[in-house]
Amino acid sequence: MNKLTLTAVVAATILAGCAHERNGLYGKGIDPAKPKITIEGGSIKIDQDLLVFRPNERGMITWSLPENGPYRFPENGIVIEGRLLDQVIRGRPPSVALDPDQKEIVDCAVVKGGLQFTCNNKHTTSGFFKYTIRVTNGSTVLVRDPNAFNM
Repeated sequence: MNKLTLTAVVAATILAGCAHERNGLYGKGIDPAKPKITIEGGSIKIDQDLLVFRPNERGMITWSLPENGPYRFPENGIVIEGRLLDQVIRGRPPSVALDPDQKEIVDCAVVKGGLQFTCNNKHTTSGFFKYTIRVTNGSTVLVRDPNAFNM
């Protein structure tokens, strides 16, 4: 097999793996730009634990709560805490460093009477972004800290 053919086979295998990973990660009909949130047993559940955006996927991310449920997003319903850096902070337990001045996932706002929350993913660079989800039913606030990934 010559060098060009080998390169083509390797590239095709990698691309097929990416397509398979996307289908395996989300399944049919699940869109990383439209995560669905439910409340089960007093905990926030997301249909996508990690939001993964391919290089050409940018624009609005819209998190949605069930319309018939008692929970709503407050003004700080989605907060992008920062981009994960390649640094470890020593401690017990150790943690990773965040760049709180990230400019990738911005312009977050509560919409539709608290049933949805939107942020604009500019996606000009790759990386992991830690964010916090908060929902309230007026007396209880639930919190979850997932991640988004720009490939």
